[in-house]
Amino acid sequence: MQTYELIRAKGNFLIVIKHFFLIFHACVCLVPFLWIVLSAFKDNTSIFIRPFSLPENFSPENFIKVWNNGGISVYFRNSLFISTITVCLQIFLVSMTSYVLTRLLLRSFLSIYYIFGLMIPVHALLLPNFLTIRNFGLMNNPLGVILVYCASGLSFGILLLSGFMKQIPRELDEASMIDGAGYIKIFFCVIFPLSKSGLATVATFAFLHSWNELLFAMVLLTRRGLMTITLGINSLKSEYITDYGLLCAGLLFAIVPVVIIYMLFQEHVVKSITAGAVKG
Repeated sequence: MQTYELIRAKGNFLIVIKHFFLIFHACVCLVPFLWIVLSAFKDNTSIFIRPFSLPENFSPENFIKVWNNGGISVYFRNSLFISTITVCLQIFLVSMTSYVLTRLLLRSFLSIYYIFGLMIPVHALLLPNFLTIRNFGLMNNPLGVILVYCASGLSFGILLLSGFMKQIPRELDEASMIDGAGYIKIFFCVIFPLSKSGLATVATFAFLHSWNELLFAMVLLTRRGLMTITLGINSLKSEYITDYGLLCAGLLFAIVPVVIIYMLFQEHVVKSITAGAVKG
C-alpha cells in the first residue's frame, strides 16, 4: 500500500512539473504578442519610456494610419489573393499525387523523390527559382510567387497527406469498383471526402507558409503595388528612424489572420499529424 501511495505521489509531482513548464512556455510565447498589442496603441515616446505599461488611451490612430497611409490594405489584399490561390492549387496537386502514391503506385520511387524535397535548404533554391521565374517572364507577377510557394510545399504536403490516406481502408476502393466506379470517381467520391482532416492540415500549413514568407517575395516582387504584407511591414522600417507604433499595428494585421486560421483548423491539424501513430 505504501509503495502504491509513493508511486501515486511521484506521478502527481511529475504532472505538476509538466504543467509548470507548459505554463512557463505559454507565458514566454504570449509576452511578445502582448507587447505588440500594447505598443500598437502607443507612440514612440511611450514605447521607449514605458514599454510594458498600458496605453494612456486605446486610440485606433495607428491602425487607421498604417491601413490607409502605410499601404497595408493593398499588401493585405495581395497576400490574401496569393495565399488563397496557393492553398487551392496545393490541395489539388497534393491530394491527387497522394492518391496515386497510396493507391496505384505503392512501391514507386516517386515517394522517395518527394522526400528528397524536404532535405534541400530553402536558401539553396533561391537562385534557381529566381532564374526560372525570370526566364518565364513572371517577375513582378503574383503567378510566379504562387508557383514557387506551391512547389516548395508539395513535398511536405504529399508526405503528410499520404500518411493520412494510408489509414483509409482499401476495402472501400474495392467496394466502389464492384459498384462500377473508376479511379477518378473513387478519388472524388470516396478518398477526397474522407481525407478532409488531412486536407485541412495541408491547407493550414500552405496558408501559413505563403502568408508569412518573406525571402522569395522580396526577390520576386519589387513593385510596391504587388508587395505582400510581410514585405509591406518590412518597408515600414526606416534607415534612421522607425515608428514602432505603426510597425506593431501592421504586425497585428499580419498576425490576426494566422491566429484565426490556426484556431479554426487546429483540431484537424492535430488529428492529421497523429494519424497512424496509434493503431488499434
